[in-house]
Amino acid sequence: MLSADYLENMIESMGADYSVTVLMDYTILTMHVLEEYLDRAIYVLRLIVLEAVFTERELGAVRRTAFWELFEQKKNPEVLGWRQFLRILFENHPYQTATYSEEVIKFITTKDVSAFYGRFYRPGNAAVLVSGNIDGAAVAKKLENHFNAWVGQPVERAAVAPPSPNSGDRICYIEVPDVSDATIFAGNVIMPASDPDFFPFLVLKQVLGGTTRSRLFMNLRESKGYAYYAFSETEFFRACGVYWARARVRPEFIVPAAREILREIKTLSAEAPVPAEIEEAKSFLIGNLPTRLESLDGFADWMARAVALELDDGQWDKGPERLKLVNVERVRAAAQNYLARKPLVVVVGRPDWLGRFLRDFETVEVYDTSGTLKRTLRKGEER
Repeated sequence: MLSADYLENMIESMGADYSVTVLMDYTILTMHVLEEYLDRAIYVLRLIVLEAVFTERELGAVRRTAFWELFEQKKNPEVLGWRQFLRILFENHPYQTATYSEEVIKFITTKDVSAFYGRFYRPGNAAVLVSGNIDGAAVAKKLENHFNAWVGQPVERAAVAPPSPNSGDRICYIEVPDVSDATIFAGNVIMPASDPDFFPFLVLKQVLGGTTRSRLFMNLRESKGYAYYAFSETEFFRACGVYWARARVRPEFIVPAAREILREIKTLSAEAPVPAEIEEAKSFLIGNLPTRLESLDGFADWMARAVALELDDGQWDKGPERLKLVNVERVRAAAQNYLARKPLVVVVGRPDWLGRFLRDFETVEVYDTSGTLKRTLRKGEER
């Protein structure tokens, strides 16, 4: 049995970089290595994937590291807001398990890890992607030699329905005593990346808050001076996607900043961007795509996501062509389909800032840094 330390030494002896990224629906194991060490790197990857053994000593070390990493993240308002945003959007949905707290780590056993490994690490549930200046046929032969002993039945994976989007006014406030500024998230569930609205919504998101020339940034920072920054982003999973606006704002402007974010989203849902905004957004997205694919890291990550999310070829190699076909009508339809829904709002701030929301919003849900609901307050109530 080879220990984790031994495998790490093997990787270091090749001058290779190895990383593991665990996402909502899949895991990516990545190794960067010189071509002369490719055969040995595939051998090490085979050891990791096919011959894993989980000991209590090594799991204990991982548990301690993961526990304290999650514990430290609770001091970061960006992380707190993002995790609570997902926790509420995915309430009563299988994806909610991915928003666990550090306390869960304490109770994971070697039996749990082995059961997960036995269930999901099977050849029918995996893909090996190799990129670089290589001979494809020769690499395929190497992979076959190393992985031909990998056997196992296909994984039975039940289809996961998308979560219901937020549909009503909902303000969630996370109390953190020692933050200097407020952090605001506002967004909702949207389509998966395989949906025809994917590219029109990317353009819409770009108009809303994709750059320093976008509506959110120009309004909250440049025009009103409420925020240090204000942007919008998207993330996509198998069952759905999510979009959110994110801003770091000065405490005295916490309520008007939240109001302006909601207003900008509502405006876009009712009135399509002007053609000039759409063309500028399309040009940025098309021009930025090559920079994401020009490095081996970027290309491998892009391809891994495309395979894991079961996207068709047009989602990654025909992106510019599909973006060019986006017009005002398609952007307007995507806005009506997704931005017209009431966004969920999550605010991270000090307890003494909460009273400002109670003067302006009908109901505020108050949470601690672990995501536990402490109380629900209504307009005019005392804290």
